[in-house]
Amino acid sequence: MKNVMKILVALVVGSALGVFVMSAQHPMGGMGGTHLEGTLVDTKCYTMMPDMNAGLDHKGMGMDGKMMEVKNCAKLCAKMGIPVALLEKGGKTHVLAAPANQIADYIAQEVKIDGQEMGGVFHVDKLQVKKGEEWKEVKLTYPMAM
Repeated sequence: MKNVMKILVALVVGSALGVFVMSAQHPMGGMGGTHLEGTLVDTKCYTMMPDMNAGLDHKGMGMDGKMMEVKNCAKLCAKMGIPVALLEKGGKTHVLAAPANQIADYIAQEVKIDGQEMGGVFHVDKLQVKKGEEWKEVKLTYPMAM
């Protein structure tokens, strides 16, 4: 019986140590990860009119049928919880699984993100915003551990 317990303890400790080593080697907990760079856009307006709505202020059709500009539209949409996407320089977009209201202040800015694409959505582990010539990490909080 003592030998069985020693073997079980050794297996548990060895497994825990293996998981710890894997997660220390990779920010994605050993699952592999991806690094992307681009500009943050709000998904609602950008997908409807990408040529006009990649920035902070957006254009759209008013109730009177005339084109109008809405100041800070992208930020307002993100603060309401509308998903944010990363627009790469080549034009590819990645919808982000990240708290939109926490990154709303960085819409239309150049960013770097680390995470993993799963099910057509990019799960963000780390987000950095370009401030001048330097990159500043944005602290993201999630309701449960990632």
